[in-house]
Amino acid sequence: MYALAAKGISANESIWTKMGLAVSSIRVSDFQTGDSLKEQILTDYAGDNRLPEVENLIADEYRCAGKYEVASAIYKYIIDKWPGNKILLWAKVGLARIDIAYNKEAAAQKAIDNIISEFKDHHEMPSGVFSIGEQYWQQAFSERGQAGHEQDPNGKSIPTEVNFKKALAVWKRVIKELPASHVTMDAHFFSAECYYQLGQHEEAIEYYQKVVDNWPYYEYAWHAHFLIAICFEELEESGRISKEDAAMQIIRTCERLLSDYPDCRAVEAARDLLERWNSIEIEEKN
Repeated sequence: MYALAAKGISANESIWTKMGLAVSSIRVSDFQTGDSLKEQILTDYAGDNRLPEVENLIADEYRCAGKYEVASAIYKYIIDKWPGNKILLWAKVGLARIDIAYNKEAAAQKAIDNIISEFKDHHEMPSGVFSIGEQYWQQAFSERGQAGHEQDPNGKSIPTEVNFKKALAVWKRVIKELPASHVTMDAHFFSAECYYQLGQHEEAIEYYQKVVDNWPYYEYAWHAHFLIAICFEELEESGRISKEDAAMQIIRTCERLLSDYPDCRAVEAARDLLERWNSIEIEEKN
C-alpha cells in the first residue's frame, strides 16, 4: 500500500508527505519501501532546510523498530552533513539511545556528559537527556519474559532492577544538574515510578509528593496521588509502618484525590481504597 502511494508522489509535493509515508512503512515493517523513500527524500529535497529534521525523524523510526544500524547511519550522516544544525542534539541523543540498546554503558554515559556540555545553551537539551533515560526505562520493561530474569511467586517475569536504576540516575541529573524546563516534572514523576518499581516506597512517596505539591495540573498528578496511597498500603503490608499510620495517610490522600481530580481515571479505585481503609480505621479504634 505504502509503496503504491509513494509512486504517486511527485518531487514537488511536501517533504512531510514522503516522510509520513516513510515513517508509516517502517512502522509496519515494510523496510524496502521505507528505505526507498528515505533515499528519494535525500535526492528530491537535497537543498531543503527541513531535511535534517525529516531525516532525524526517519532515523528515530528505524531505531524504534530495532533497525539500529540503519538509524545509526542516518544519525551520523546528519552530524557530518549539518554540524551546526539545531537537530544535531537529537541525532546525538539517538546515538546515545542506540548505545544503551547495545549495552554499551561507557559509551552511553560519555554521550550523556558530552550532550550536557555541548548543548548547555540549547533549550531542548533537558528534553534530550530525559529521552535517554526513557531508553533505560523501556528496556527494563522489554526484559519481561526473557529467560534468566527473576520471577514473582506467580511465575511472572520481573524486570531487572539495573535499568530502573540507570533511568533513575539520568532523571536525577535532569532534576539536579539541568535548567528547569517542562521535563522537570516528568523527571520527578518517573523518578518516583522507578523508586516504586525498585520497592523503595518511602523514596517513591517523596517524589510523588513533589509532583503533587509543585505541579498539581500535571497530566499525571492524579496518578501520583493514587500511587502515594498505594505505597502507604504496601508499606503497611510489609510491616514497615503501623496500620494506624497507613490508614491516616491513605484516607487523607484518597480524599484529596477525589476532591482535586473528580474526573480522573483513578476515581473508582480511590473510592474503593478509601472505603476499605475507613472500615479498617473504625475497626482499629474499636
